Amino acid sequence: MSRKLRFIKPSLYPNENAQTLTLERIKNNYQNGVTTNLIPDTNILIAMEKCADMKVNNDQDRMRILKEHDLKELFDFFRANPFPNIAWCPFFSLSEMPGKDANCSYKKLKLFDQKFKFECAYEEDNINDDTFDKQETLKLIDNFTQGQKLTSYTSYCSLLLIQIIEKNLNMSTFDIKINRYLDIVISELDLVSSKELFIACIVFYSSSLKQNNGSYKELIKDIRNNFYSEKKTKSFKKLSPLDKMKSIASNGSFDLALINICNVGDFTGLDNEKLDNWIVSFDNKLFNLVKHFPNAKNEKGESSFIYYNNLLEIMPEHKDRLLTIMSLLENRKNKTHKLEKLQNEPLNIYMKEIELIIDKFHKMAMYGI
Repeated sequence: MSRKLRFIKPSLYPNENAQTLTLERIKNNYQNGVTTNLIPDTNILIAMEKCADMKVNNDQDRMRILKEHDLKELFDFFRANPFPNIAWCPFFSLSEMPGKDANCSYKKLKLFDQKFKFECAYEEDNINDDTFDKQETLKLIDNFTQGQKLTSYTSYCSLLLIQIIEKNLNMSTFDIKINRYLDIVISELDLVSSKELFIACIVFYSSSLKQNNGSYKELIKDIRNNFYSEKKTKSFKKLSPLDKMKSIASNGSFDLALINICNVGDFTGLDNEKLDNWIVSFDNKLFNLVKHFPNAKNEKGESSFIYYNNLLEIMPEHKDRLLTIMSLLENRKNKTHKLEKLQNEPLNIYMKEIELIIDKFHKMAMYGI
């Protein structure tokens, strides 16, 4: 069964209901000095690796192999595009892999470029044979780079906390769980992120349901599978209970970091370059999830209310509690003094404090709350 190629737009504006990348959009970007930035998901890179392993004698072989691995649509799109303002940026997805796998993937992707004439400039994306740690076989928060920890530690700790609360307060009500979540993220992280709060509400709410909730059944399932549930792979099953929790939180934090990076790039650019960021993926789950993680502000200029409205549709019986949470978030605006003070410290002190925060959450995972 073939997979559908998705161009996923993380930062939709209020009037953008569809996630559609067209040649006309690339043309408009070109005319306005905007680079169309394509970030391939890991599943795209894996498909390219498989193609690289196959024997290619002629153009017919190329097209057949690309079609077999669901990449023909991507190639057709690139070949139809006459504009030079399009960039292919695999670095993020490679950095999500363990270093040993990333280095192997990089070599196969270079081979793929040669065999299929993809002509992807990896050196321009700061990738070479020495980029990745060839001894690294497991990607957990412990071996994140300094930059990865800086951008991901609040998401990582928040997602780990969701698992900790479900483990320790499994029989408790939604209100008790969400109250505990808010108490800890405020006291330890000094930050309540709307995305992570949305995920926490969905997980805590769905664990109290005998059946998934009507038209939101797939959304609830996707969020639990992506940010909470254990994986079914053999390598995952071999991990210790703590490493399983760390793996789930690490993978989830990478997904949120990718969405955040795309959002920031769209709204602020990079090195004075205007960007239109898109994730390229076969992951229908990610395509659907992004629609529920709005970055754009509503007509009142308040993005958090979009999350509130989404949650209210899913769990109307918790309207009063959700209103209380919204009031809390509004009252906390511009009051993250502890976090701001930490961010103004020299980098070595900031990183040391981040390590201490992460360690504190690991102890909660081991010993409970």
